[in-house]
Amino acid sequence: MARCGPGLLCRATWIRGSSGTHVRAVARLWCPNVWLLFGLLGQFLLFSFATFFAVVREICESVVRHGFKRIVLLNGHGGNENGLRVAADELSPKLGVSIVQFTYWYAAAEVIAPLLEKQSGLWHACEAEASMCMALHPELVAKDRIRLAEVNTTPDVAEIVGSGVYRWRSLASRSSAGVIGYPSAASPEKGEKLLAAISRDLADKICNKELWTLPWR
Repeated sequence: MARCGPGLLCRATWIRGSSGTHVRAVARLWCPNVWLLFGLLGQFLLFSFATFFAVVREICESVVRHGFKRIVLLNGHGGNENGLRVAADELSPKLGVSIVQFTYWYAAAEVIAPLLEKQSGLWHACEAEASMCMALHPELVAKDRIRLAEVNTTPDVAEIVGSGVYRWRSLASRSSAGVIGYPSAASPEKGEKLLAAISRDLADKICNKELWTLPWR
């Protein structure tokens, strides 16, 4: 679990990731959330990559032993993105099953953007994330502290040199408050719309038969 800025309390990231998709009419097994977090002001529980990968591997091995042939690694936290992509690359050929990995705000970017007023996409503890938390668990949103969030941010690498260039940076180096975006524009109504749109879009992708019939080895 992680705290997301002054306005969203500790369970916010877990709630967003686990609220995810409502996949329809398919046999499925939902496994626990697994975290590889980047640090911000000491407010985290942390797995090393080796431990993170071992846990993901053993979960995948277990479900394969029970006969599952298709696995989705659904990511709800930015710090897990690279680790899960490596896990998919490593485990799919070794286990002999098809593994799909995606981060929900990238996979559903086209349906997220039109619902936002001040942002082009979902960022961190932002208009979108705060809205979804307001819709799901408003008691975890400190509305009186949101005004403290939109301060002291630095440019993203892409704003300096364009897209396609990666440089590791701590979240604290990007935002002293841990917020990238505009949570002041959040609302529960917007959160409900985001959750519905994201769920539909991801379910459509996961249930697309062509995704699973593409040659992969």
